[in-house]
Amino acid sequence: RRQAAEQFNKGSYAAAAATFRLIEARVSGGQKPLYHALADLADAYGCWDRFLYKPAWESLKTAVKALDMASIFGGPAGIKSLIPRLKENSGFLEKLVLDPAEIKAAVAPDLLANARRRAEQDRALDAALLTAVRALEAFAQVQLFKQHKIKAHDVQPDQLPPALKEVCRTSYLDDVDGKYKLPMVAQFRALAGLGDQMGQAYLAQWPQMKPLLDAASRSPLGHGFEPAVAERYHQLYALIVKVTGVTDAALPKFPTLEL
Repeated sequence: RRQAAEQFNKGSYAAAAATFRLIEARVSGGQKPLYHALADLADAYGCWDRFLYKPAWESLKTAVKALDMASIFGGPAGIKSLIPRLKENSGFLEKLVLDPAEIKAAVAPDLLANARRRAEQDRALDAALLTAVRALEAFAQVQLFKQHKIKAHDVQPDQLPPALKEVCRTSYLDDVDGKYKLPMVAQFRALAGLGDQMGQAYLAQWPQMKPLLDAASRSPLGHGFEPAVAERYHQLYALIVKVTGVTDAALPKFPTLEL
């Protein structure tokens, strides 16, 4: 059981689920539902970690119900204290999954939380850096859509501030689907031109931002061959917080299993 919890806490969700299922097969009848639920829990976070939000939510809902029951009937001591975090996470996923909007606001903080896990859990700095860049862009996309009804992946040049209209017409047409698509920097410039605080904050931080985006671009996961360093990721993370105003509390946190 401890081994499965350790696997979970290291982010090896598939391994944790397999270990819990192994225990489920070995224990007597009364304990089976507990380990079945813990396996579902590991599956849920494994899906979530790969952005498979719907199956994650469904597995998590099932697991929470069963673990809630287990805590009432005297399951492991750590279960009871785990439930509130699980319910909070389930609520986050529910909101995300049921959001009918094409551009889902909750994905932006989730991407940033994912970047943090890549850095802290996996020490995968290139993945962390690139995921953080994607999170930054997602915040811009959400802001453009929610506040200004602009879809960055299908923009009409006339929706943009005057300074960007012509650039959009001449430079941002996608050959593949014939839509105008704003790259990330243009998204923030559009926000700034529309008087949006997030866009203005981005432009104010641009001198600091530039080398960090360059580091992401030079990464093997970007367009280059230079592995990222931890410092670049941490600097970018701090700037994202500054530009977007996202708080730590807004980022979903995966639980730590103590069984």
